[in-house]
Amino acid sequence: MRLSRWITFGCVALLGACQLSDSITRRALAAEPATASSSNTVNRFANPAEFERLCQSVRERNSEIDARSKAGTHLETSTNQEFDKKNVATLHEQVTERVRFPGGVEHRLLTKKVNLLTNQVITPASVREEKRPPATIEFPLTKNESAGAYQYKFVGMESVAGRDLVKIQFEPTAPLDNKFRGHVWVDPATGEPVHFAGAWAKLPAFVHEMTMSLEWGPSENGHTQCRRSVVAGSGGVAFIFKRYRIETVLSGYQPAP
Repeated sequence: MRLSRWITFGCVALLGACQLSDSITRRALAAEPATASSSNTVNRFANPAEFERLCQSVRERNSEIDARSKAGTHLETSTNQEFDKKNVATLHEQVTERVRFPGGVEHRLLTKKVNLLTNQVITPASVREEKRPPATIEFPLTKNESAGAYQYKFVGMESVAGRDLVKIQFEPTAPLDNKFRGHVWVDPATGEPVHFAGAWAKLPAFVHEMTMSLEWGPSENGHTQCRRSVVAGSGGVAFIFKRYRIETVLSGYQPAP
């Protein structure tokens, strides 16, 4: 999926007056200390050369995940919420879209929209696809990142749902525009990402905070794909304040027809 879509949605929908709550980062992972059996892995990735090889493996796995997404189609069901300064919900809707990438360009077909404040089902007036422009976000540990865009640090091992994962800290280098800072948890054997928790490194005007959480797992195409994303934000100017949260479940991965 185009990860930058959710950043763009927040900035445009709130006219630069909102974005993020740190609750996403706090709930990123219910992690525990790694098991004793992971001590050899800790020693291995404490070696800078081994750690760099792991980072390169993560870049390759991310590239494969992205390529599979663009070669096929999937569903995204998003629950969008907005709240005013009194924490009163002003928007609560669920939107389902079919996503595909003809010619490598993202297209979205709205299939269902429900106003959860009124339980009204909104049927699209016509079947029309929305074409998305290329992303401008520079994400860490991807093959698209420019040389030296991020600095990486091996934090250690954490046991999550019985799996010992490598925790990697990433910090952007200047310029900070369109970059994140945070952590990613990866499988030490395969280099596949499992969880991402990041905060926007340089906030736009009137934005107080903005973060993103991503989760990967087995999908219907038999491979690892992104299965869930959460973007949240808050911000405002003068008497205008909004807080929002967008949670998206990704499903139905299949080859393009």
